[in-house]
Amino acid sequence: MDGNLGMTNVWLAIIAIVTLLEFLMIVAAGVMAYRLYAKVTTTIEQIEQRHIAPLTAKVHVLVGEMREVTQRVKHAEESVRGAVTSVEDKAKAVAAIAQKGWPVLAGLRAVTAALRAFSHAGGPTHHDPGLATPPNRPWRTV
Repeated sequence: MDGNLGMTNVWLAIIAIVTLLEFLMIVAAGVMAYRLYAKVTTTIEQIEQRHIAPLTAKVHVLVGEMREVTQRVKHAEESVRGAVTSVEDKAKAVAAIAQKGWPVLAGLRAVTAALRAFSHAGGPTHHDPGLATPPNRPWRTV
């Protein structure tokens, strides 16, 4: 083997230069990635401030209004339910009274019918059917 290491030194120098270039490219890519990350972060923060924060405030207002409406509807439903329950109770009470009172009403009607029948007992017993029938004419004739 020859004692000349000149060609080996050239190749080692080329490898060192290529390695240094690769390192510089990796560092440049890292710096560019960091700058891109910073830009994306500021853009997201700006979008949150400009668009999402007002939208969130509006949503919170709507949720508050929906809670108020829900409370009103619940209160109205409770009052309607109370009124319906009250009406049902009164209707049941009236039905119970009517259930107990129908024999009295039937007896009262029977007494009035008997009084009417006995009050007309001395009057005429038959009616003249000729006076009660209308003349034989078609309806609405001129």
